[in-house]
Amino acid sequence: MGELYEHRKTYLPPDLGHFDSPSSRKVPIQPAATIEDSARELQPAGLDNKAFGYATLRPQRVPYQKIWRTTQAGPAIVAVKDVEPLPIVLMKTEKRTANLNLTNLRKASDPHILQLLDFFWDWDNVTLVYEYEHSAASLARLLNAGVRFSEVDIATICHGVLEGLLYIHSVLGIIHGSLKCENVLLTMTGQVKIANIGKAILEGESAKKYQTDIEEVGNIVKELRGPAPRFRGDESLVVKFINKTTTSTATVSGLLKDDFILSAASPWTLKRLIVQILPFGGKFDKYKETQPVKID
Repeated sequence: MGELYEHRKTYLPPDLGHFDSPSSRKVPIQPAATIEDSARELQPAGLDNKAFGYATLRPQRVPYQKIWRTTQAGPAIVAVKDVEPLPIVLMKTEKRTANLNLTNLRKASDPHILQLLDFFWDWDNVTLVYEYEHSAASLARLLNAGVRFSEVDIATICHGVLEGLLYIHSVLGIIHGSLKCENVLLTMTGQVKIANIGKAILEGESAKKYQTDIEEVGNIVKELRGPAPRFRGDESLVVKFINKTTTSTATVSGLLKDDFILSAASPWTLKRLIVQILPFGGKFDKYKETQPVKID
């Protein structure tokens, strides 16, 4: 694209407007949902300033243009960064509290997490800027839509989650601390990505508490498996794996070598799961967590 012409100060078209402008003419791209669902779930954020409070962006320092609001592992805003080549990002806001350590913040990048690209804050809020995965769905949304998971599907998903945890524990030196179906995304290419890593970095829980995350992996397996018949003394690979996640000696690297995880398929095989919910758009975003079924 080259350098901007002298009379231009932005790469964005002049009629795009600004998220906080009452005269904004932005219209969100319609998802694969009914018009009624689209109007309810993806209203142009510029029409509802109160939903997000006053603008916390400083345009001269943080060149992001907010476009519309959405839900992807929690409330978020889709935005465009006003630099070449106009990357689309996902912005989330955390209330600034005493237990959040801003000095911990740093960018995080791994194929199995939703990458943290940028961050900034004011007196009240911390804004986290993530990569944007269009049409990615949380495991919670798939469960609510009635999608069924085979044991190979579950092993494939867990392989991606464990790879993400390996990066979080070993490289970032923290735990995620909130690993559940709402925070694990499945992308349109079948990739599994752990979401909301920025909040985990802010909270900065030591990786020494990694057992918390490992137990949550077992809980995710239980959720995805559903109310399948379970018998005392069941020696199936999936039950053995779940039981291992509850032991104090379990490690992420060790679980990656487990026979159940080794039965995983290629990520592209998960595409058929996400295409099942495309006609519903954001209808199943809200998810009420159920209690895991106890295995004897």
